[in-house]
Amino acid sequence: MGPSWYSRIFSTSHSMIRFSLPSAIWPSAIWPSPIWVMALLALAGCGGSHASTTTPGTTGLQVVSISVPDGAVWRVNRPIDITFDRAIRWDSISSFSVRLQDDFGNAALGSYSQPVDSVGTVQTQIVRFRPLCPTLLDGSDAGFLPGGTRYVLTLVGEDMSPYAIRDANGQLLQDSVRLAFTTPVSNLPSDLFFDPVAGPPRLRLRGAYGVGLSDFETTHLELGVPLIGRAFFLYSYLSGVGLIDPQFVYLMPQGLPLNHRIVGANQVAFQAYFDQPINPEPDNLERVRLEYWDGAWMPIVTRNELGSNCSDAGVAVRLTPIGMLPRNTNLRIALKQGFEDLVGEGTGLDSLDLALVHTTVLETGVGARSDAYSEGFGYGGNHPLSMEDTTSFLPEPRAVWANGWLSPVLGTTGRSMARSKWVPFGLGGFQPGQSPLSPSFQFAGTDDQGVVEATGGYVDLAPPLTAPITVNSIESNAITLRLVDLVGLDPAYLDQPALLKGYRVVLYPNSERVGSGRGLRIADVQPGTGTLRLQLADPCLGLPGDCVALDLTQTYPSASGVTAELIPQSFGLWSFLGWGSLPDDCRITILFDATRADAQGNPDPNAALSANGGWKPEISDLDRGHWDFVRFEVHFDLDVSGDGWQSNDAFPRMFFLTIPYAWRS
Repeated sequence: MGPSWYSRIFSTSHSMIRFSLPSAIWPSAIWPSPIWVMALLALAGCGGSHASTTTPGTTGLQVVSISVPDGAVWRVNRPIDITFDRAIRWDSISSFSVRLQDDFGNAALGSYSQPVDSVGTVQTQIVRFRPLCPTLLDGSDAGFLPGGTRYVLTLVGEDMSPYAIRDANGQLLQDSVRLAFTTPVSNLPSDLFFDPVAGPPRLRLRGAYGVGLSDFETTHLELGVPLIGRAFFLYSYLSGVGLIDPQFVYLMPQGLPLNHRIVGANQVAFQAYFDQPINPEPDNLERVRLEYWDGAWMPIVTRNELGSNCSDAGVAVRLTPIGMLPRNTNLRIALKQGFEDLVGEGTGLDSLDLALVHTTVLETGVGARSDAYSEGFGYGGNHPLSMEDTTSFLPEPRAVWANGWLSPVLGTTGRSMARSKWVPFGLGGFQPGQSPLSPSFQFAGTDDQGVVEATGGYVDLAPPLTAPITVNSIESNAITLRLVDLVGLDPAYLDQPALLKGYRVVLYPNSERVGSGRGLRIADVQPGTGTLRLQLADPCLGLPGDCVALDLTQTYPSASGVTAELIPQSFGLWSFLGWGSLPDDCRITILFDATRADAQGNPDPNAALSANGGWKPEISDLDRGHWDFVRFEVHFDLDVSGDGWQSNDAFPRMFFLTIPYAWRS
């Protein structure tokens, strides 16, 4: 049995077995230094050996071949296969029994695995070392360092140590094996990197170019956040494109959802797999495009992320749409001219249709022409998911955008501000062959100057969306309302009930209002019941996280005589005075800006409202404009009276801000 401290990981999704070796050298009690090890190997007579030779009559484990020749120049991303004459005992593979290091004793970075054959059978007689995948074109972050670095591979046999490699029956490798190789001196990608497939990259589709019909590392859709399921594309020899495999249509029976930000189940992402490693530079990843059809193929704004680039898991680029998808049209994954593999072989022309899917034709639910942008301030600064604008000049100190809060800077003036990046709406207003619809907006809780309205230290509630509605039923943390009773409610809310998330629900037992209500966590129509279910947030007693479980049934034993109002709430505030509080000497102002997309689909600064009349204090000023992007500013003033801000004064923090929008004909 080998040493127990190495890590062994089984990856069923990739049909292989992996383990990671520690980067440290072997314990000094056993191996005092790399120089001592080399001397021992030389004395053992195994220097320069490429493979053991079988001695007649012996039963010990033997090495049949090693894919890297002794003395070879080996590319920095190329794996090494070690083949034995029989199945090996996997737990005998450790840093005691296999060593791969440079002349200074630094271990090559990478992972060991046992590969699988074309029918998914683990090759138990083979050990594969895959060097760490490079993300830089100079190869400087690869598992094998470039520049002529020399590496020594040692397979430890029983002639060197009791921790030798064993076969499945416990027989030890008889003779240790040692060989050396170097990495390329050249810094040209074509010299540095191993190219397993000739020509430019091609999309991997099930059923195409010899790809298996059940291969997992092939192009597919991911549905839902958190993940609901994957729908794989199947190559059609009739149409010459990849179409959704019929066996996965059950995952989207109403067509492809439109990627609503506020409905996790409606969100989608595209995983594009390729037949070989690709150039990891951002400008190359941008040549993998998601496009929609409107008489011509038009680009969709996506966030492109490179996943695995040189492993048995396949080469994948994840395309996440930013904003809503267009309704009732075809989408495709396409490769644009110049899309390159890792050694620079690129496509000469734009690709033909590669993977095609049709979006839903519904006008409600998964196809509703409405959505909302909700910012929770969880990521700020230069974090990849941050929506904070850190590049624009601001006339006031920057507020703190992080960890779930937007907080003012506690300076002597008490003034600070923050600005968001441009938020794309997406293509909810798309109409095939027609001019797009214009979005309209709603934002509650500020006056005509953009100032948060408050009375007595607490934010004023906006007018209710409807008259009091009879409650149909009450659960511990939810109520239901009959859809037929929602008279006067904007149709956008019925098409997309999730727009109500964050709003407040105020209950009236026997027509007597009780408190300021509870925040709404989930709103959805219950199929076949004709009701809207509203799940409420647990009440919080003071500090963030200090919440208790909600049980409405203790206050309302039955729904009889209970009515409810829905109160718009577009932002949340907290101070030491409590939730929804705004200290009397504090002022918060929220302003908005909008712009159109330029020819490349990016925000056009010259078309922005802020460049043509300034920021808008009322979001309704944006209604009916042909906007593609919106952004917001939040201004804090902690000393409205001018008597000086004190460090012990209460100050507000914002914990969410939501901008609902809808397209109407």
